[in-house]
Amino acid sequence: LTAMSNYGYHFVQWNDGSLDNPRIVQVDSNVAYTASFAYNQYSVTGESSDTVRGVVEGSSMQNYLAFVVLTAIPNYGYHFSQWNDGLTDNPRTVQVDSNVTYTANFGFNRYTVTGESSDTVMGEVVGTATQDYLTTVILTATPNYGYHFTQWNDGSTNNPRTVQVEGDMLYVALFGYNQYTVRGISADTSQGVVLGTSTEDYLTNVTLTAVPMTGCHFLQWNLLKPLRI
Repeated sequence: LTAMSNYGYHFVQWNDGSLDNPRIVQVDSNVAYTASFAYNQYSVTGESSDTVRGVVEGSSMQNYLAFVVLTAIPNYGYHFSQWNDGLTDNPRTVQVDSNVTYTANFGFNRYTVTGESSDTVMGEVVGTATQDYLTTVILTATPNYGYHFTQWNDGSTNNPRTVQVEGDMLYVALFGYNQYTVRGISADTSQGVVLGTSTEDYLTNVTLTAVPMTGCHFLQWNLLKPLRI
């Protein structure tokens, strides 16, 4: 007698406990022998294409025709894209019919790095971009005339600054006033003097006073350095 198992199963024993298969029986009466069968077990394995990007949970050894659930779990900065067989179900349910391995592929997330000016009258920022996780973006703070860049909102004074993309990020550029000197000079100190020379912030007001000597009078100002237009 030969017990022949179908795919996914295996012979266990005969009803009398014998494990022989095939087995030879000497005929001495009418007799019946019953073969017992059991499920084969197969491994369903989930792997990551790159463990830096993510992992897969749910690998197990199970009976033929049982179900196994595999879950691809991306690490921060990445996302699950698909399995090696092209399916995008996640989690995915697999019916066990053989030893099989499924590999999860992961891709980079994209984030936006935004550069803003604290005051657009004082200056602007260029370089805002949406890029893949861990790439770099260069932000440049450009002050308008009369102002200067001081720092970013996180305290960094690098300008331009290179930022590694690690999420949606906002960097605000802070600007300050330039200081300039307004100097009053007398064309002839024997005729008079000028009071009020001062170094002040851009766009503040400075008062100059021409004080003539006795016997002289103030005539007019002469701008030595033309105003910037």
